[in-house]
This record gives sequence, structure tokens and C-alpha cells, in this order.
Amino acid sequence: MAQTPDVNSALAELERICVETLEPQAAQVDRTGGVAPGALAALRAAGFQRLFHAVADGGLGADGPQLVRAIERVARACPNTAWATLASTMLAGNAIRALGTDAHRAKWLAGLVSGELTGCVAVNEASSGSDPTSGRSRLDPDGAGFKLFGEKSRITNATAADVALVFALAPDAAGTGRRLGVVVLDTRAKGVTTTRLESTGLRGAPWGTLSFDGVKVAAEDVIYIEPERILTTIEWGWLYISGISVGIAQAALDEAVKFTRERVAFGRPLLQLEAVNGRLAMMRTAVDGARLLATQAGAMKASGHPAARGVLGMAKVYTSQTCAQVARDALELHGAWGMHTGYAIERLHRDAICHLSAGSANLRLVEMLVAMQLGFNAFAYR
Repeated sequence: MAQTPDVNSALAELERICVETLEPQAAQVDRTGGVAPGALAALRAAGFQRLFHAVADGGLGADGPQLVRAIERVARACPNTAWATLASTMLAGNAIRALGTDAHRAKWLAGLVSGELTGCVAVNEASSGSDPTSGRSRLDPDGAGFKLFGEKSRITNATAADVALVFALAPDAAGTGRRLGVVVLDTRAKGVTTTRLESTGLRGAPWGTLSFDGVKVAAEDVIYIEPERILTTIEWGWLYISGISVGIAQAALDEAVKFTRERVAFGRPLLQLEAVNGRLAMMRTAVDGARLLATQAGAMKASGHPAARGVLGMAKVYTSQTCAQVARDALELHGAWGMHTGYAIERLHRDAICHLSAGSANLRLVEMLVAMQLGFNAFAYR
């Protein structure tokens, strides 16, 4: 991917914003349940959202390792801010670019790339999880267009999005069955209702439900897609989950090192006890291993490598599991203090647990993808 000279300056400015703005506000974002508007404005000014898009689309054209570096840095400073911004610009933005029509791209893409608009991808439903082909959201014929009915649950940016890409089942060409479609939907449309969902972790990310009660949809706003194109788009979500996992894990490790260095027991800092520094060493090894896998996945995805999907799947699962384990280890090293809100590890541990559910939801799918790359027929015994 061609890139502009602004990539390195954007990364440098991002470091400053993380230290001066995001890190000091992280606890407040968790308490209040909302990302600070000033933080989002600062990220836009630095060009953070533009890192994830090609120069031709108004982006900065960062390469794969640079993308993962940027994701990790923001997640280390404030996981909530990372989730909210990346679900919009990285997932929804790339989905509009890859799946949308020229008219959709003209209307929405520039705003999603710059961060001036917020987007969401609405796949999950309470009854079917993240399998879009088993969902109950549907498009019913209505003259030359459709009416959209259904509800999407636990959607990042549901309550903040300007545009939503809604997966729903539409009538097939013969009118006897249904096929999968994606609705590019202005969330201000009549019949759209949003409801905030509270969460154990990642409380500052705008989770919520999107309900559709006969929302009028023009035929040109429905895109019929095959599962292959869905996966190609969702891979961007796997990548940002991997990067955020590494960021949370590194933040938890940093907190553990800080606490054990300052806490004195048995006449010396905890850090000097063999059992403690040995555990920290293994935590550091796990975080570095997760970072290497996420970086490899980013490089392969950005370059269009044919084996990227399997590596992205492995990275998603491995990094999220590593994140949860490292955060738990860090919590235990804090002892009882780790359960108090005055310590950052309490918040990071909740974020890691919440993040684990997103990272492991498709474990069986990942196993199948890796098996296929190894030459096995993953569907042979279904």
C-alpha cells in the first residue's frame, strides 16, 4: 500500500495524545460510560483514523505493522477509545469501501476515513450470535424497495453511529427463499431505535441494540453478498481485536511491574522475589509473542497475502486469550488491592474479560480455517 510521508508524523503525534490525553482520561471514561469528545477530536486532528485507509481513499496508507502499532498504542492508553474509533473507521469504513456501491462510498467513506462520521457493522443478534445467516432480521418487499424488521444486539457504536451496515435476510430472485444482504442504513431513518447496553468491561464503548420496525430501505441500498466477501471484510475486525488485546495486555503488565516495584514485603520490593519476577518474565514473553503474531497478521492482511485469513484467525484467538491471562496474572500480583477501583488493573481486568468474549466467539471457525490451510477438509465430518 502506498503511503504518504505523514504516517510517521501521525504516529509521533499519536504517542503524544496517548500520554497527555487518553491515559489521564481512561478511568473517567470507564466511570462515565462514554468516550470523551475531546479525545476523539484529538485523534482526528492527528490523523489516527486515516492511518487505516489507502491514500486514494483519503487515508495515510500505513502498512500492516504500523497499523498494529497504532492500534496497540491507543488500546494501551484507553481500550474504550480504541474500540469505539476502530469499529467505526477500520471495520465500518473498510466495509463501505469493499461492499458498498459508488454512491455509498461517495456519501459515507470520506467521513468514516477522517473520523468526522461514526459507523457500525450490525451482525450480532441475541438468538444467533455472530452468524448472519441464522439471524432473524429480514427485508420484506415494499413496492420497489423493502421494509427492514428485526433487532441487532451488542453492537459497538450502536448509539453513536451515523451509518450502519445491517446484515439481514432478503427474498431471493425466485421469491421462494431468502439470501443474505447488507443494508447501508442512515441511522436517522424513521423506524430505527437504539438502546444502550451496559457492560462489565469496556464500559466507555457505546454498546447497544439497533431495532428496526418497518424501516423503509431503497433497493439500491441493499447489497447481496456471499460468505467469502463477508469474511474478507470481517478480517479487519479480527485485526483490530488482536491489536487491542496486545494493548490491554501490555498495560496490565506495566501495572504489575509498577506495583511490584513499589510494594515492599519481607524486607524488599515484591519485584525482587524470585516467584514474582519469574511470573513477570513469563507474562512479558506471552505479550511479546502475541504482539509478533498480531504484527504478522497485520502485514499479511495489508499486503493481500493469500494465507492472511488463517493467521488473522489465529491472532484473534491467541491474543485475546493471552490478554485475559496476563490481566488475571497482573491482578493476582496486586493481591487484594487489585480489586479496588483506585488501581488501574481492576479496570483493565474487566476490559480483558469483556474482550475475551469477542476474541473467542469464532474459535471453531478459526480452527477450521487453519485446518484448511494445513490441507485438511474442515467440513468433512459436519
